[in-house]
Amino acid sequence: MKDIISIIKENEKRYLNPLGLDKGTIVRWAKGMDLVRSETVFYTGGLYQMVPYIEKFASIMEKMYGISSTTIGIARLLSRAKSLASLVPVGNTERYNKIIRNIFTVLRTRINELGYLWEDDIYSGALYYDLGLNRTFESHIKVVSDIMRRNNVKKVITIDPHTNFVLRELMPKYTDFDVEVLHYTEVLSDLSIKADGYVLHEPCYMARWYNLSDKLCSILNGVKKPKTSGTYTNCCGGPIESLFPKIAKRIANNRLRELRKISENVLVSCPICLANLSRAGGANIVDVGEVIL
Repeated sequence: MKDIISIIKENEKRYLNPLGLDKGTIVRWAKGMDLVRSETVFYTGGLYQMVPYIEKFASIMEKMYGISSTTIGIARLLSRAKSLASLVPVGNTERYNKIIRNIFTVLRTRINELGYLWEDDIYSGALYYDLGLNRTFESHIKVVSDIMRRNNVKKVITIDPHTNFVLRELMPKYTDFDVEVLHYTEVLSDLSIKADGYVLHEPCYMARWYNLSDKLCSILNGVKKPKTSGTYTNCCGGPIESLFPKIAKRIANNRLRELRKISENVLVSCPICLANLSRAGGANIVDVGEVIL
């Protein structure tokens, strides 16, 4: 685990994200789109872009933890890695880029001057906070704050609950810069998405903060919910999948069993939930961003 934490910290220094994704990978979703900078920005935080890397890396770690010389093998593998992303050759990332484009496309019909920060669309720092890497988080969130200030940002529209929590709840506590932060479901309150046949898995950070689950459910027409929903929603297993993949998968399997009692089609609205429940397997896991159009 120390080796992984060390590389996460090194990736932060070099790439400003824990997996070591380059800026080209993060902004690729917007390729060919005429997006300008604005006081109101669409902020991805790079989390959906990380999903295929998270899935692959967690699978690799799970397999390595199952062999006899695991510690030595993992240490050797990590010592040769320039970044965690370099360990996991990923094929098609288009699914995740399309989720982002879909959400942006709908938002742009409601916000005339919705901008994008391009290379300044950096990771929020959520994992550092979750892992208790306090110094790393404090340093990183100041970088995020400085970027917002430099770009004269007044309002931020987030697309995942982790980024939303960090910018909305933590940034004002750790920095002297505060902006208006909204989750995209709060902007799209008049939307009606056909969700018949789906069961909803509510992310922890949506169910327990800012009534975001209520906002989400209000735009999903016909969606079903398990008994453990709302503030009692159960965890998907994240964000520990890179450090403790077997534990994360066991938690995801438990949650998936609850959801599959209602439907084999599971709707999520969080990239970490998408990664963990998909890795558990046995059901059709779909992000809200895939059915929003």
